[in-house]
Amino acid sequence: MADIFAMGFAVHDTLLLADDFPVEDSRLRISDTFEQRGGQASTALAAAAKLGASCAFIGCVGDDISGDYIISQLISHGIDVKSTKKIAGTTSNRSFVLVNRSKATRTCMSTRGTAPAPSDEMIINAGLERAKIFHTDGHYAEAALKAAKIVHENGGKVCMDAGGFYDGVEDVLKIADFIIASQEFSQKLTGKDDEREAVKALFDAYHPEFAMITLGARGGIYYDGKNFDSYEAYKVNAVDSNGAGDIFHGAWIAAYLNGMTAMAAARFAAAVSAIKCQKLGTRGNLPTWEETQAWIGEYGK
Repeated sequence: MADIFAMGFAVHDTLLLADDFPVEDSRLRISDTFEQRGGQASTALAAAAKLGASCAFIGCVGDDISGDYIISQLISHGIDVKSTKKIAGTTSNRSFVLVNRSKATRTCMSTRGTAPAPSDEMIINAGLERAKIFHTDGHYAEAALKAAKIVHENGGKVCMDAGGFYDGVEDVLKIADFIIASQEFSQKLTGKDDEREAVKALFDAYHPEFAMITLGARGGIYYDGKNFDSYEAYKVNAVDSNGAGDIFHGAWIAAYLNGMTAMAAARFAAAVSAIKCQKLGTRGNLPTWEETQAWIGEYGK
């Protein structure tokens, strides 16, 4: 049975690589295409699973080719999909991302699809009683709250990827044990431009065990009600940073469950994200636990 459960959107992404963006009503030759599975919570699970954690995904996909692709990719990462359901007559989340290779910028066109939130039956039968950590990205707030209640009643913890203002997101923040927020989200929510003030305001508002704000290439800042701390990002030649934050979350959870402190886990997760960013694709360069430790050792020389 899985130690880490996650709930959220799972997305079928197609990356289109070109040397420029098209102008309206024109043709553009692309140099390559790249298929991948996206979504905050499911990407986090992929990172955790590659690091050796036992993972399960709770979610719905459409009854279409993209739904088949999403499920097959979850399975390929060793993620339990017993609670991932194809819903007849619905469509999956789908996106097309045009990457301008000359400027290292990207434009995303997406559809949310019509697949619904996980049902009460799916949540009840998922096996959440055995979860050590339930990870949510704030989507499907009502379903996430029901899942979190089962996890808390059985001694597990809830980790919140606070990155978007979805319906009910503040209700999920109230029950999270660990809040790891993006800089943009935390500053908008708290009204504090200063990162130190923002992370403290986030903690004071929702009273988790700790609050952390990720700052991209500048690392991140932490506050637990008494102490501030921070971690540095690793400096690498980044080829593709898409999904780096989601991967940080999954790597943090895996490291924390492996006995690291919150800040040691953050430094480890920063290394996993840095390794990923050196190749194209959200999950194309995920390292194992041993590979990450070896990379950290080599980086420090």
